[in-house]
Amino acid sequence: MRITEMESLRDLAVVQRDKYIQMADEFTKLAGEQHSLILSLQDKIDRKFRFPESKRKTLPDLESETIVNVLRECNGNMSVAARKLGIHVRSLYRRVEKIGCKKLRIVEGGREYATTRP
Repeated sequence: MRITEMESLRDLAVVQRDKYIQMADEFTKLAGEQHSLILSLQDKIDRKFRFPESKRKTLPDLESETIVNVLRECNGNMSVAARKLGIHVRSLYRRVEKIGCKKLRIVEGGREYATTRP
């Protein structure tokens, strides 16, 4: 290979490296813009619906509330509640145990459930 060919290959490699660096910079800039756009949208949603931090619920809280409400609707019948929730009855038993539900008392012919969590 001649020296001129090697020099032109080196120049081509430098140009390609510069293009790669420029593309990486553009990608980083775009990712930053998208991240700031997402944060801006979250702020707008929070302001529009005015969800104070104290009223926001976590997924486990929503899950336990849903389970307790369905159990109340089904008068404590785990099989019927599991069907309504679309899960297997064993899964419902595990989730009830996990969230710390206990039987409180019999109300209107059915059992009433409540969480023991605060």
